[in-house]
Amino acid sequence: HFSIAGAVSAASVTVTHDDGVAVFVNGKEVMRKDVGSLAHGAFATAQSADNEITTSAVDPSAFVVGDNVVAA
Repeated sequence: HFSIAGAVSAASVTVTHDDGVAVFVNGKEVMRKDVGSLAHGAFATAQSADNEITTSAVDPSAFVVGDNVVAA
């Protein structure tokens, strides 16, 4: 959890991953790489290098003033 005091005008997420990753902000998916199904036990749709770093823009509307949660 983290708190934001005012409106967000721009945002990005940088993740270190091995194969697929999906990122959520406040329960809304904001980024996906090499992930087909989000079902438990599903496999990545492609392989990536170990500890690959991916950066993606995030729609600022995903954030709210006050408490926010990011999950991957």
